[in-house]
Amino acid sequence: ALKEKLQNAVNVWFDANKESFEVRLWADKKIAKYFYRRPISNSQRVISTDPDGSIELSVMVTNEFEIIPTVFYWIPNLLVLSPEPLREEVEKLTAEFVEKMKGVK
Repeated sequence: ALKEKLQNAVNVWFDANKESFEVRLWADKKIAKYFYRRPISNSQRVISTDPDGSIELSVMVTNEFEIIPTVFYWIPNLLVLSPEPLREEVEKLTAEFVEKMKGVK
């Protein structure tokens, strides 16, 4: 069971002692192909594909910071659909970043 959990780990934020939860993501057509070529983790599933080329993904994580760096890497082309608290945390961190950038000369 631990070996299977480790195989699904996304990064160092993985916690084998915590129950995993599903994160749903939306990737626009510009980046969708990259998630087919190199999945985020072994738990990644493509939930749906749209005619425009965008996709909805599901990935299992044990900590929100397992997925937040991936989301930030792909901004603005990757969005968190659920869970709501994670979506709100990404929005908050993004707004903080934008505010900090306003102060950089």
